[in-house]
Amino acid sequence: MQKPFWKRIGVGLLGLTAALLAAELLLRLVGFAYERAQNRTAGERGKTSTVLCVGDSFTYGVGASSPKRAYPGRLAILLNRDKSQYTVLNKGIPSANSTQILEQFIRELDLTGPDAVIIQAGSANIWNMRGAWHPGENALEEWLREHLFRLSLYKFYAYSRQLLHQDVTEAGRTYPIPQDARPFTPQQSKLESQAMDALAHNEFYKSEKLYTNLLNLDKTNGYVWAELADTYFAQDKRDRALNTTREGLKNAINGKHRLKYNIGKYFIIQWSGERIDENYTAILYWLEQAVRDSVQVRDYQTAENALWDLLYSYHSTEQHSRGLSFLTSLPIPANDKRIFTTFIKTTNHAPKIARWLDYDLNEMTQASRKYHVKVFLANFPDYNAYKDINHQIRDTARKLHIPLIDNAAYFSSLQKTDKDFKTRYLADDGLHFNDAGYALMAENAYAVLAE
Repeated sequence: MQKPFWKRIGVGLLGLTAALLAAELLLRLVGFAYERAQNRTAGERGKTSTVLCVGDSFTYGVGASSPKRAYPGRLAILLNRDKSQYTVLNKGIPSANSTQILEQFIRELDLTGPDAVIIQAGSANIWNMRGAWHPGENALEEWLREHLFRLSLYKFYAYSRQLLHQDVTEAGRTYPIPQDARPFTPQQSKLESQAMDALAHNEFYKSEKLYTNLLNLDKTNGYVWAELADTYFAQDKRDRALNTTREGLKNAINGKHRLKYNIGKYFIIQWSGERIDENYTAILYWLEQAVRDSVQVRDYQTAENALWDLLYSYHSTEQHSRGLSFLTSLPIPANDKRIFTTFIKTTNHAPKIARWLDYDLNEMTQASRKYHVKVFLANFPDYNAYKDINHQIRDTARKLHIPLIDNAAYFSSLQKTDKDFKTRYLADDGLHFNDAGYALMAENAYAVLAE
């Protein structure tokens, strides 16, 4: 006699539950065995270890007298005091937000094979919002991910999905070649490829030299002038970047929209934010031109980058109506226009920025754990502008059980006891550290790594 339908359903659900529980148990056993094997392998490697430091200008070392005096360089000295063999890699990118750091991080993880990573991301998220509107904006998704990641079965699914889609993730969004781009000769193509590779690996001197060689072959290519200026921007040599851009505008016959965008970037860096002053006026003048000209020649990547910076400026000064009016006039895809419109209409971005940063830190942590790499999170000095960012980094570290290098607490305590804190430890910009400040930052990191 056939069992009633509801009994068959019940038996099926019980069987599925038993299978899932068995799979969960099996994965935990495999994970335990894998961890034991990894620990044995780590012991066999001896003392040689690689620490990968990723982040923005505070990792790169803006304000230091040389890249070697940024905190990763000083950390290497501390780690090797007992004649250990540590390699500490500085992969900081000035002005990069957490999504841009995530994109670089995935590549560096594969290329360098580190034993440990220090992730310091988020200070640029309050003004550089390129990439912000991805699936991390959903609060329900964030809650589900946090709880589901306690299950080995879900972790297996997530890591497998990440591995299968890794090439797509690294490739990112593809853009058509701008209409005014000119083909290179084989010699020019080789130089450009080498320059782009050097810039991607923070080899700025080499990149400068290669782009200069390209310009010696053809001074009329605005795209090359823009790339050379970007090399200076990446090192926070803003005045040199501006002079290079102006010289490019005089000589170039194409790519002028890229150069206009670079001038807009310069004034954004100079701008104090929120106030409508001469820097703000210059931002609107150059970036509005850059966006329109970029769309006209179908350089949609430059158009998107310039538009994010422009909308941030509108939003910071509460000129929402002007921003919406400019958006309406642009012939861009409807979905992109919807995303930008949502951004400009949102009055308080703090909750969104927090979820966005949490999402990216989760992604970097998942990728690291997939390779059995030890993860450390680091926050920023206790500036009022970074209050929410530092709180989110602490919260993410707590949820993911990651050691935290608490720079906010460390420097806050020091600032209270040292009356000459600013003159002793801050660079001329009053934001980043000088050599002495980065030395303290390295000591704070070393104390956590040594535990």
